[in-house]
Amino acid sequence: MATCWTALRLAGAIDQQELRDLRILIIETSAAVRNQLKYAFGEAEGCNVVGVAISGDEGIEQAPTLKADMIRFDFFLPYSESMEVL
Repeated sequence: MATCWTALRLAGAIDQQELRDLRILIIETSAAVRNQLKYAFGEAEGCNVVGVAISGDEGIEQAPTLKADMIRFDFFLPYSESMEVL
């Protein structure tokens, strides 16, 4: 099974000593996709879903306290929300 860190290790972006669970915030409007992502990240070694939001505004509110390493967001959020998240 692939790990969350595989691509980063292969790209030379991190070294083995930096490995720890990757903290992930999911921002997704579709309940089905949110559930699939939570499952997929939950099954991957080295991943920890620390938050799930259903809108850009909710994700922006959660981000400072969750201190996620990665935010996976729905690219098709309403335009203003997508730009705010970025």
